Amino acid sequence: MMESVIAENFVKPFALNNMSDDHIVEPSRLSNPDTGLVFANADRVLLNDEGQWTEIFEIKFVGHYRGREFGDNWSDDYPRKFRYQMLWQMLVARSNGFPVESVHLCAMISNERLFWTQLWWDEKEASEVLEFCLSWWNTHVVPHQLPLVDGEKEDLAALERILSGLPDGGEVE
Repeated sequence: MMESVIAENFVKPFALNNMSDDHIVEPSRLSNPDTGLVFANADRVLLNDEGQWTEIFEIKFVGHYRGREFGDNWSDDYPRKFRYQMLWQMLVARSNGFPVESVHLCAMISNERLFWTQLWWDEKEASEVLEFCLSWWNTHVVPHQLPLVDGEKEDLAALERILSGLPDGGEVE
């Protein structure tokens, strides 16, 4: 619900003022036409007259704690995972022949501040992301090999309980 509020009150006016186009839509899932397996879900996209994605808008909501990871507007000071997601969206869109050159990140931080930035297409960095993802897929998904967990202590304890058959709330050393 909040995504729609941000899209209507911030993304759409930004696009209308800066891109002189009113084709802002909430797209469906996009997949790689060669494999059908590489998916991207954008929050909003700007379409050209041919119906092709030309700009992608990613909308995020973060709390106060995670909000500390964001710097000033129009900076690269934001969580890397968002950068990788945005590069991935451009990879999939471009594999469909769409002329996407950038993704706009709009993050509402703790309902107090709106962070904006724009990530431009970078062939080298996008290739590195794709290479990593393909390697991960072939290493873990294809052979059904669980990856190492790199989460919080509590996450590891919960996984150990599940995998060891302990009831929820059981102690793990």
